[in-house]
Amino acid sequence: MTERECILVLHSVLGAGPGTLKEMEKRFAPLEAIFDATEAELGAIQGVGPRRVERLLQADPDEMLLRLKQEMEETGCQVITVADREYPPRLREQKGAPI
Repeated sequence: MTERECILVLHSVLGAGPGTLKEMEKRFAPLEAIFDATEAELGAIQGVGPRRVERLLQADPDEMLLRLKQEMEETGCQVITVADREYPPRLREQKGAPI
């Protein structure tokens, strides 16, 4: 799973924003490792409380990603994440830029 795909799933499962994503990236490299983390490891991430930990533990990232890709294809929607080259460079520099 690419960083882009991880971001899509994390945002979908948790509603993860820029602050939470940065905290996750500090603890997990590659970001995909978060899906193999223990309850204690997830709970130690700032901004990830018990509800979010539970949702992450129950999530099937591959299934979620497949569903997201199908929805984007069906709706013609394109998603640009901070992991994409197309993400606006000036926006990337802003504190709290959307993921």
